[in-house]
Parts: sequence; C-alpha cells; structure tokens
Amino acid sequence: MSSSLHGIIFSHAFGIPAYHFQLSDLMNNGNFKFDDYYSSFANVEYTRFNCVNDEIPIQRILDYDLTNRIKSNPSSEMIMEKQE
Repeated sequence: MSSSLHGIIFSHAFGIPAYHFQLSDLMNNGNFKFDDYYSSFANVEYTRFNCVNDEIPIQRILDYDLTNRIKSNPSSEMIMEKQE
C-alpha cells in the first residue's frame, strides 16, 4: 500500500500487488495522476483504499486485497509490455 504513485509503479514493476491508500481528504484533487496511470492498462480498475480515522486495521487490508488483487493490479504481461 502506498500513498505515492511512485511506490505503486515501483511495486508493479516488480510484480508486487499494490494499492493506493489515502490517509486524509487533503489529496482529493490530486488523484488524477492515479486515474491516468491505471487507465493505461486495459481492464485494470483504479480503486483507492480509504483509511478511517487515519487507521489501517490489518484485517481490513487483507479483505481489501482479496476483493481487489486481480482487478486492481496489472498482470506481469501488461507490465512487461509497458516496459518494452
């Protein structure tokens, strides 16, 4: 999980599932870059993990991962295509 687009791109480059999480509402207008990045992959949904009261309970993260791992992360083939 990363609040930084660079952290997500780095993880994806190594085939590690990654999610954008937002700790506060301060970045509401700054999410366009995440939309742009994810839109470059066909059939990959951009979903944002929103923290509640700036807390990230581990069970909530695990549940989020089960629901979103496949649909919210590009496959290794997609990443290799972008890298080339």
